[in-house]
Amino acid sequence: VWSILGLFAAATSGKFDQIQARFKIADESRSMFNAILLDAEKEKFEYVHRQFGGLDGLLAQSAIRTAAGAQQPVTVLYGQSPAGMNATGESDIRLWYDRVESYQEDDLRPALERVIELLFRSKSGPTGGVEPTGWKATFRPVRKATPMEDGELRARQAQIDGQYIGDGVLAPVEVRRARFTPHGWSSTTNVNPNDPIPTPPAPRAPDATKPGSGPAGQLGTPSSTGPSQAPKT
Repeated sequence: VWSILGLFAAATSGKFDQIQARFKIADESRSMFNAILLDAEKEKFEYVHRQFGGLDGLLAQSAIRTAAGAQQPVTVLYGQSPAGMNATGESDIRLWYDRVESYQEDDLRPALERVIELLFRSKSGPTGGVEPTGWKATFRPVRKATPMEDGELRARQAQIDGQYIGDGVLAPVEVRRARFTPHGWSSTTNVNPNDPIPTPPAPRAPDATKPGSGPAGQLGTPSSTGPSQAPKT
């Protein structure tokens, strides 16, 4: 706070040039000496300390409101790590992924597939006006699984597929076609209801070269066709 004796009177009397010249001298002296030159009798300068208590909470609330307006989690918008005990931000990231996937399917896919369809039908397009059959627009996955998570998913899917094949629900060729697509591995299974029901695979015949797989049918029991041994005396 800068107090100047007679400042109001000088302003009302139109002495603005003198007031501006005084402040100009103060600014120049402060930039040169990092100090302010004052008249000991007519001027007084006082620095008022500012209180910053509660400013961190105000900034946090502002960040939350900004993230809500942008429809993005704070961890994504500001690159800020989750704060608090046992806070991982996993739920926020999952909600963000769900929102992005919903936007891709509801807003982007119809417009994108329409543009691609028009490009295919154009005589000067990449296909010469012939639309390929079975084409599909695929977005990059927003959720990227770790190698361990990917391996666990494929192992569980393999168990389910084996059960389907054993029960005659799916044929091996259907499983292969559904899992290993031109776009990569997929866990989605599409079955045509008009296809005939596959026949369950027949049980495998026992291997006569392995122990216990002969006619006797028990491990360690010699086959009846094998050589007999005389009892020891």
